[in-house]
Amino acid sequence: MKLTLTDILALWGAIISTILATIKLMDFMRDKAKIKVRVKANYQVYPRNNEYGDKVLIMIEASNRGRRPITLTKAYLIAPRRLRKTGKVT
Repeated sequence: MKLTLTDILALWGAIISTILATIKLMDFMRDKAKIKVRVKANYQVYPRNNEYGDKVLIMIEASNRGRRPITLTKAYLIAPRRLRKTGKVT
């Protein structure tokens, strides 16, 4: 089978468009927002003569692992069901 110029150009176009589509897909996957959130409980501030006193604190740490800038405006914690029902931590 003899390849014509049209066949060669069509094959070249298909290869180039496949490569570019793969590159764009990889860029799209990398550009997603990636936020790593860590929550640590049972923190106390020393010395205790500060604004928190003897209160046990929860630390929330959020860091951006993605390439796009992200603005965090609020942070919420959802209490466990047993705390919501009884009001006591067990």
